[in-house]
Amino acid sequence: MKGALGRYRWLSADDMAAAVLFAAAVLAPLTIRDNYFLDTISLILLWGAMAGAWNIAGGFAGQVSLGHAAFFGLGAYLVALPQVYWGWSAWFGLLLGAGLSAATGLIVGYLSNRLRGPYFALATIALSQVLLIVFSRWREVTKGGEGVPIPFRPGLENLAFVGKAPWVYVMLVYLLAVFAVALYFERGRFGYLLAAVREDEDAAEALGIDTRRLKVVAIVVSALLTAVGGAL
Repeated sequence: MKGALGRYRWLSADDMAAAVLFAAAVLAPLTIRDNYFLDTISLILLWGAMAGAWNIAGGFAGQVSLGHAAFFGLGAYLVALPQVYWGWSAWFGLLLGAGLSAATGLIVGYLSNRLRGPYFALATIALSQVLLIVFSRWREVTKGGEGVPIPFRPGLENLAFVGKAPWVYVMLVYLLAVFAVALYFERGRFGYLLAAVREDEDAAEALGIDTRRLKVVAIVVSALLTAVGGAL
């Protein structure tokens, strides 16, 4: 018995609590029929994943981003616009939005991390405000504040479902993916390096750690995961 329990010593109390919540989310669509509650559960899972995606840059790397809405919006618009104007698959739009957000995060992270201080936070605010103006004023394409009307074609290939229950499982898979990435960052060598950079960047550089590269990788991964949430 002791040996069997020893194999699970790496599971913390937080991990066990998360496992219980994930199990409850799996069982929820089987026991709940009310679409309002199912929609609420899927949104809880979505915003939990969003928090985890932000934490990769803001928590592990210590880069406080105040403009992650930019990456979320890119993912949302780039899954919608190709469907509406060219009839492309929602999955292609999801990959396109994730790729463009990662590239945007790479540019913002590379440029802003050349300097110390609040420049990264300021850069993310500026990015989100620029995209807000572009997408709200470019009415010929985005319809402005009215939003983009997407043709409803039910099916997994279009990321469109008749009921709310499938969305619970989609969001759960997404949250598990973010959770797995965060767990890798927390317990892997890369995560320890990021923690060193966050706690004392000068000391980390003195030990030979490429602090700038690590912070850029963190924001790229964070931006990519956030864009996937926006697409969903």
